[in-house]
Amino acid sequence: MNRSFRWFLLLAGVVGAAFGAGVRVSFDWFHQASAIPRSKGDDGDPERLRTLLQGAGDFSTPVQAVAELVNPSVVDISSESVAGSGFIYDKHGYIVTNNHVIRVTERFRNRRSRPEADTYRVELWNGDKLEARLVGVDALSDLAVLKIEAPGLRPVVVGDSDALKVGQAVLAIGNQFGRLQGSVTMGIVSALDRSDFDQDDPTLPVYKNFIQTDAAINNGNSGGPLVNLKGEVIGINTAISSPSGVNAGIGFAIPSNMIRFVVPQLISRGTVTRSWLGVNIKDVRLIPADVRQTYRVRGDRGVMVISVFEGSPAQEAGILPGDMVLEVEGEAISDRPKLQLVISQKKPGSTLSLVIKRRGREKEVAVRLEERPKDVSERRVQKLEER
Repeated sequence: MNRSFRWFLLLAGVVGAAFGAGVRVSFDWFHQASAIPRSKGDDGDPERLRTLLQGAGDFSTPVQAVAELVNPSVVDISSESVAGSGFIYDKHGYIVTNNHVIRVTERFRNRRSRPEADTYRVELWNGDKLEARLVGVDALSDLAVLKIEAPGLRPVVVGDSDALKVGQAVLAIGNQFGRLQGSVTMGIVSALDRSDFDQDDPTLPVYKNFIQTDAAINNGNSGGPLVNLKGEVIGINTAISSPSGVNAGIGFAIPSNMIRFVVPQLISRGTVTRSWLGVNIKDVRLIPADVRQTYRVRGDRGVMVISVFEGSPAQEAGILPGDMVLEVEGEAISDRPKLQLVISQKKPGSTLSLVIKRRGREKEVAVRLEERPKDVSERRVQKLEER
């Protein structure tokens, strides 16, 4: 990531001060943000709005219909020091938001800590204020689930983010700056599978393949939905890259298919189970020239294994430090986040075929995955220099 740009999580309120120079609140009217007035009894009929979307001719008509359709499903979330957004996931009152919205401590990325508060205030579209219970958080994907008790909730429809195309129109909806509820901004999908940030930045989720958009998102948008013109949630607004801390047309959303993987697990058991290969890896493009020469690395394809955890699936399969991982089940591996994401979403106990390259020669190895342990940092590793 360009060093003149910084990564900003989109919280509003007192929490901005807790992160030092992090989030600076100011307005950016480059994109028009429209806050649709709330009304107690007229949220719009979902079937009428969906019908309207099918045969709309005027471009503004589907945009207006999407805003009317989705806004009643968007909520404002606050605690003592945090203001953010979220959306109603199902009729049972489960609400999806970002993990960093839930975290209220200064060191909110300490992945072993629990939030200080287990209850949060949720404000619905009609102005009702309810107490929400924390169901579960997943710091590794930056997702969290709350639960409220209320009748007549309108859940969102979660779409398929894998079907997204660059250039597709999208809307970002949320509680901008912690006080502009129901703000709707429009843009396009600028890029997909964004993971090329500082990969060791502790404020970034481990598992990331962001949607990039130029829809204006600002502090307070965290946890709110990014939707397509069918009214489907295809992402959850999470952060911006900016030299100043305010919207610069570069925003990022967690894809909806990550929501589909994480949220049902948080609802059912409050935690997320993932598979583990048991290696520390590095993008080939970041490998020093002397190491590339020693291990006969040519080109920028794949990732290099820097170390292997003892007793891990990788060690059992005979993978060694210095090996290059090129493919998993026929899927090309472009960088570290790609391999992490692919492995994590496979079922523990499943056996995968990996194509690796060792000192210039490719070979195929079978790896039986295990559940990712909670004490990874405490395990002994075999490092590159130990070979």
